[in-house]
Amino acid sequence: MDEVEELCDSVLILDSGKIRAQGTVLELKRQFGPPGDRLHLEKIPAYVPKEWIINEQKHFIQIPDRKQLIYLIEKLDRDKIKYSLENITLDDIFLKLTSGSESLAGKRKSLISIDYFYLY
Repeated sequence: MDEVEELCDSVLILDSGKIRAQGTVLELKRQFGPPGDRLHLEKIPAYVPKEWIINEQKHFIQIPDRKQLIYLIEKLDRDKIKYSLENITLDDIFLKLTSGSESLAGKRKSLISIDYFYLY
């Protein structure tokens, strides 16, 4: 799917013969991804608002606004706290859209199963 993200202008995701999503990779990420930006931190400093914390044990936070993200990154850099930006991938979107669908036999499909990807 990495190649799809880099090479395709538009993506159509089909699952069990039904269109689940269509658009550019960026449109799909905005539509089906989490709002804001997600960071993985070496440690969560006390100045990070509690409502931003997604997983305290794994040090994941979600920043709702780009201005707040920039401000936070500046503070993390000053405090020498390591971080990485976590972006949603097309794989994540595909799994989100198809993991709950059912096959003709009425059984859940494997998450690995891809019905069809049409690229144009």
